[in-house]
Amino acid sequence: MPEPVIKLYSPWHQRDLNYGGVRFSPSVNLDEADGALWEYNVSPDILEYNGPKAWYFWEPSWHSMRLSRLAKKLYNAGQSESLLWYGQMDPAWRVPHITRVGGLDVVANENRTGKAIAIVSNFGGYSPRQRARVRLRNKFILNRQVDLYGRKSNWSRYFQLGFWPKFGCPSNYRGELDWKDDWMSDEQPRFLSRYKVAICLENSVEPYYFTEKFVNAVRGGCIPVYHAHPTIADGILRGARWIDPKDYDFDPDATIDKALSADIKEFQIENQRWLQNEEVRRTSFDGVWTSIGQIFEKKMKSRCSPSD
Repeated sequence: MPEPVIKLYSPWHQRDLNYGGVRFSPSVNLDEADGALWEYNVSPDILEYNGPKAWYFWEPSWHSMRLSRLAKKLYNAGQSESLLWYGQMDPAWRVPHITRVGGLDVVANENRTGKAIAIVSNFGGYSPRQRARVRLRNKFILNRQVDLYGRKSNWSRYFQLGFWPKFGCPSNYRGELDWKDDWMSDEQPRFLSRYKVAICLENSVEPYYFTEKFVNAVRGGCIPVYHAHPTIADGILRGARWIDPKDYDFDPDATIDKALSADIKEFQIENQRWLQNEEVRRTSFDGVWTSIGQIFEKKMKSRCSPSD
């Protein structure tokens, strides 16, 4: 039986990807393909296409992409199984956020500073809806005990309240990173390993939303400061260890003080063991694309079923 070929629409991938017994090809013509996958960006063509299809994206539920008319039309048309994202209520179509491209190596650094770090480039903008969801995170990353890194072009537009309100980088901002703070890069865990504590709070706390932030902190050998939704704390994070702001009434000073005074070795031992969990491994680039390939195989078999 020939390998199924799925037409891939992607802003990043220019070459074929082979996962889960399926070949995802950006070069194949749609009318010659066995199905179609839109990665991140999508077009109205998805509504008209009648073959096995899906749209994979990973933005939070409040993002304009998730709230778009196109997403609502897919739901209203009874095509919700075409939305592959972490927040799918049906676990058969749930696909996690990619947490890394490479391996799970942990950086050993005995000379790390006894301070806290945050790597964030997007301070949240000025949309009231979006700002409400990043307010907690910003309280922590802007704390005086934290060294903040990220894109200067973004942080220079940050509006600082005070006696003389102004736009500009916050006082704890320490600069850009040579590797452009790419969350996919192995440089991030290496840079984090210079610090004892990593503030790795998500942009949103909601069911099944789990990104690279916690994984990078653990791979950097840091003590993570993290607040997890119950579906994450009781799911993928089973066996992991972190400092939760909830336990300190979401007070930045109290939370960070506790993290800075904790025994880093205890966290490293437990979290290195956690990294080997199969659920964590499934969030790698290879793991996520394998899941998508298996979903397409399921879609195609369903169409070929005699019961159809």
